[in-house]
Amino acid sequence: MFHAIYRREWAMVEELLRHGASIDTQDIAGWTPLFWAAFNGHAHVVSRLIQLGANPDLRNEDGELALFWAVYKGHDDVVQVLIKGGSGGHAQDASGMNSRDLAKLLGREEVVEQIDEESTSVRSKRH
Repeated sequence: MFHAIYRREWAMVEELLRHGASIDTQDIAGWTPLFWAAFNGHAHVVSRLIQLGANPDLRNEDGELALFWAVYKGHDDVVQVLIKGGSGGHAQDASGMNSRDLAKLLGREEVVEQIDEESTSVRSKRH
């Protein structure tokens, strides 16, 4: 699965999924293809993986989300795709930090605003 996604062979990815492969397969550190795409700033790949059913709130072995890495690396377009795909900006990692806190710490106010806007939108949809 990792190899097919890395090469963006979407027909192969879909075939693997039809035969029972998981889009959320994890490596030894708990990183999924979505993590690697977010880490490397590939917004289009992140979007496609979410469309294929990747879980944006799956955590790695350290309790981190793909969103944490997109924030840390400054991939604002990936952050936007992950948030729109359902990733929670207020979910905490093992150390108690969340993506919003990390964005604030790194001075990425536009990401803080993005997370706050999405949180407000989600809350208003629930009520």
